[in-house]
Amino acid sequence: MNTLKALSGVVVRDAMRGSSSLILLQHQQRMNISRRPVNKAKAAKEVVEETSDYPHKVFSGIQPTGALHLGNYLGAVQNWTRLQNAQEDVSFCIVDMHSLTVPQDPVTLRENIFQMAAAMLACGIDPDKSTLFVQSAVKEHAELSWILGCMTTMARLGHLPQYKEKTRAVKEIPLGLFVYPVLQAADIMLYKATHVPVGEDQIQHIQLTQHLARTFNGKYGNTFPICHAVLSDKNAARIRSLRDPSKKMSKSDVDPKAVINLTDDADVIIEKVKKAVTDFCSDVHYNAETRQGVSNLITIHSLLSGKSIQQICDEAKSIDTGKYKMRVAEEIVEHLRPIRNKINQQLLRRNELVYLLEMGAEKARETAAVTLAEVKQKLGMGALANMPTLIERKEEVKVTPQAKKTVVETKKIGDVEVPLVPKQQLRVEKKQQMRVEIQTNVDMDLTAPPKLDAKTIPPASKPAETSLVVTTKDLIPKKPSESEPKIDKQQKEIKL
Repeated sequence: MNTLKALSGVVVRDAMRGSSSLILLQHQQRMNISRRPVNKAKAAKEVVEETSDYPHKVFSGIQPTGALHLGNYLGAVQNWTRLQNAQEDVSFCIVDMHSLTVPQDPVTLRENIFQMAAAMLACGIDPDKSTLFVQSAVKEHAELSWILGCMTTMARLGHLPQYKEKTRAVKEIPLGLFVYPVLQAADIMLYKATHVPVGEDQIQHIQLTQHLARTFNGKYGNTFPICHAVLSDKNAARIRSLRDPSKKMSKSDVDPKAVINLTDDADVIIEKVKKAVTDFCSDVHYNAETRQGVSNLITIHSLLSGKSIQQICDEAKSIDTGKYKMRVAEEIVEHLRPIRNKINQQLLRRNELVYLLEMGAEKARETAAVTLAEVKQKLGMGALANMPTLIERKEEVKVTPQAKKTVVETKKIGDVEVPLVPKQQLRVEKKQQMRVEIQTNVDMDLTAPPKLDAKTIPPASKPAETSLVVTTKDLIPKKPSESEPKIDKQQKEIKL
């Protein structure tokens, strides 16, 4: 329990400052963690109610898509070993079914499963203190995933940011990328886990799991606890890429020099750290905003050595970034050397590795079978003699004040009375007026002269009288006089 408190220390500090994301710790019989909007009293009450009836369990999973790298080790596996050593009930799953959301080579996938199991054992995961197994060895994961998939909607899954990010560069989107958050919820709910160590990018999937648990409990009775995310230290959770400090270290990085694997030899590690991107300043000081490259190396050095960031910066005042890189590389090599040797030894004992994973799967199957049988019974699935219990749902009757009844006017149109609202009344009156005008025009006598208004027109002032004498003489065409010379007809035609 103290380990969970240590893992969540940064988030609790932000909560006490009024952060928008809150993980509230309640130290009762068990410590309960809840990520909720800021309402401390309400959040505390809900946490106790939702988890106090269930034993404290921790579940976490990791995909076998490649060898463990330094970011996985510092951000996840180290925290798992702390939880395990704190005598928590913990289960760790190699989620090979999740890895099928992208095309996989069968030989490579099988080898990656063994590599992942060997790396986890080498890092301190103890099968006697925890449950370590492969996801596909427990068929109840797929069965519960189908049941939960029938209780969620496509709209909710389509809005998850992980789905949008992963499908951005994919032309033909496989269905597995769309529904894998439901399988992740089934992984957690199958073992009735109360706490799930995750990174910040998985918070939305934990919220989906909480939603599905509440939905099932509301419909079929109290069955699942409401799990809560356990966030590790922000520095450990986001170890940066050595080649591009703006993004985190990832197995899927196309540049092999950006990632330090736990199985890398000493020479390879030194070469990668030497080529790590920093900046043009030669001094060593921490600033995660303006000096991401150097700050990333300082963070790695601090987490591996156990020294504080300020202590590391004080010790490195007299050297430049080039020499400091060598100091960081030596620290990484010394820390990872025993882990690398244990991984190689585990891989040489392949049969023992298979036995340990099968024993873990058998232990997980016992818990999963009980949970799935309970779910099927409450859903009414299967041909069992015991009938499912009907859940009585008490619906709250809300008393709403009665509104005053408005008197609706009616108007007789023809033989029917029609209720009128103001707009309808205007429309009806307009139509009636148009009917009257049309009827008037039909009845009008077209042979009669138009009637003029009887209004008297005031006499206009008379303009000044002017006389115009037109004689008929001017209107009569003139006859040619005898004195005018006669023009021959032939001459006229020539002139024309």
